[in-house]
Amino acid sequence: MQFIVEEKDGVQVIFASGVLDPKDSSVLDAQVKTWLVSPAMVHVMDCKQVTDVRATFYRHLVLYNQQLKSYGKHLFFMNINPKFVTQMRADGLVSVVVTVQSLEEAKKRSAPSRPVVDVEFINPFILATRKVLEMQAQTPLNPGKAYLRKPEERIPMEIAGVIGIQCADFTGTISICFRAEVFLRIYENMVGEKHEQISSELEDAAGELLNIIFGQAKTVLNDTRGYNLEKSIPTILVGDKLKLHHQSRNPSIVIPFESSAGAFHLEILIDKAGG
Repeated sequence: MQFIVEEKDGVQVIFASGVLDPKDSSVLDAQVKTWLVSPAMVHVMDCKQVTDVRATFYRHLVLYNQQLKSYGKHLFFMNINPKFVTQMRADGLVSVVVTVQSLEEAKKRSAPSRPVVDVEFINPFILATRKVLEMQAQTPLNPGKAYLRKPEERIPMEIAGVIGIQCADFTGTISICFRAEVFLRIYENMVGEKHEQISSELEDAAGELLNIIFGQAKTVLNDTRGYNLEKSIPTILVGDKLKLHHQSRNPSIVIPFESSAGAFHLEILIDKAGG
């Protein structure tokens, strides 16, 4: 078992050869530590000269991959015999053994995917929100400038409606998020009844508002932009310290609104299919 390490086009390439079967674990652990200090965000193990892979190598490989991930880095395999790939994946290393055909492919696959949205996608949701709130709840409002939400940013909210976005090209969610006191004022504007706290009746109203907003925006996007968004059912979240968690590498897009009832926001998250 031998390793030669080179830096190529910003990628750390580890050329492996022989039988990957560490006779002295401490030696391999020391080598792995030197690989980890590389500033390269992409690591590729070139296995063209590898003749066999033993289970004794797995632990080192898994730990290496885990440590890379903790730094936001990526590990790929190149020129590896398909039978070794099948063997390792069958042994539970499915998420570890990711193969590429070239260094360029490794760099492309490690790059965060970008949201597949633009102003033409966002505007129908802004216009629908203004129209629905002004007509259904007699609540004039003004949209602010959209921005990408940082992972650590926490926007105070106590009630949120979330609805899935799905079409042939991508999936995602759109959420409408309120502080409790803001939504209570909006609800009072809608039905002429004053409430002191969020009830199931008010939760239904939040879901219906989002449903109408999504329906109007979906019609525009499908008819004029050809998105073919599918119908979806909203989910309502309620809590004193409510926070939306997105299982995606993409940042969500926040569209703030100022209204006569107070501030609230839309949040749109789009993932590329299979991303």
